[in-house]
Amino acid sequence: MTRFAYFGSRIVPIEDAKVSVMTHALNYGTAVFGGIRGYWNEEEGQLHVFRPLDHFKRFLQSASLLRMELDHTPQSLTDIVTELLRTEGFRENCYIRPLAYKSALNISVRLHELESALTIFSLPFGSYTANETGRCTSPSRPGAASTTTPSPPAANRGRLRELRVEQHRRALGGL
Repeated sequence: MTRFAYFGSRIVPIEDAKVSVMTHALNYGTAVFGGIRGYWNEEEGQLHVFRPLDHFKRFLQSASLLRMELDHTPQSLTDIVTELLRTEGFRENCYIRPLAYKSALNISVRLHELESALTIFSLPFGSYTANETGRCTSPSRPGAASTTTPSPPAANRGRLRELRVEQHRRALGGL
């Protein structure tokens, strides 16, 4: 269960992370989001976040397209996530959702001269989709062929995961 969020430049109880119905982002869709996975390693007793600096570099680029000036770097956002996850204390896989949005409380069709804000929350998370077993299917529709790619044998899946975890461990270190 999510207990905390980064909101208003600090970590607060999730129930205190609220925006007004007048928020520009709610009325005009002026927001960007990211989605980052955290993987719990039981043997190490550590949560590993998947490529946070790369994610946050893209996240800040997306925010800049909406003329958001956030006083953050990929590293400072990674530091916030680290503190947030330590505060949450998850001992399982999780999903991290950063959101940048135009926080002005007005009705105006523009992107300039509007305040922007950042919030980040996380939640325990198993599979993101119902089908994360390595199978890819196309939707059924008239005239469309269905394709299925078999998943690798179970032994290979485990080894591939071990390699990915090891690669991320070396690249990022644990939380």
